Amino acid sequence: MPQMSKFKLYRDGLGTLVGMIFGAGVFALPYSFAKAGVLWGSVLFFIAMFFMVVLHLMYGEVAYLTDGQHRFTGYVR
Repeated sequence: MPQMSKFKLYRDGLGTLVGMIFGAGVFALPYSFAKAGVLWGSVLFFIAMFFMVVLHLMYGEVAYLTDGQHRFTGYVR
């Protein structure tokens, strides 16, 4: 595998993460807001957003502090 610059690695990882989050939101958010209502949908959205941000930050910290290149299942050890 050719050596990639750090910027390119961060850009690709961030693009994949943002694409998955926005892609799921395009279909899930309008449906859930239509069923639950605007107020309750907003409350649930911010609760879910808080937990997702915390989980992503925890995963990022583990990936940052682990030497070498690993996949998600490799961090279990």
